Amino acid sequence: MLSEDQIEQIFLGALEILESVGTRVLEEEARNLLAKGGATVIGDMVYISAGLVKEMLASVPPRIAVGNRNGDRTLILESNSIHYGSGSDCPFHR
Repeated sequence: MLSEDQIEQIFLGALEILESVGTRVLEEEARNLLAKGGATVIGDMVYISAGLVKEMLASVPPRIAVGNRNGDRTLILESNSIHYGSGSDCPFHR
């Protein structure tokens, strides 16, 4: 198990990466939404400030229901709940 201090160090490291290094976002619509939300977009690179991340995290609901292709709510995302997937969130590379 990670200590609270270790968790905080990982979080701060992630904030630094998002703000300084950025992340490549291949989908134009996603880049446009992120830019509208306050992120800096340069080409396909997106830079998200630590302040923006913290602001958005403060607005996240405590539970989110995710539906399957039939619209049935089959997965609840909430604190202290871990789920593993097949990797469908990985970007498609040609």
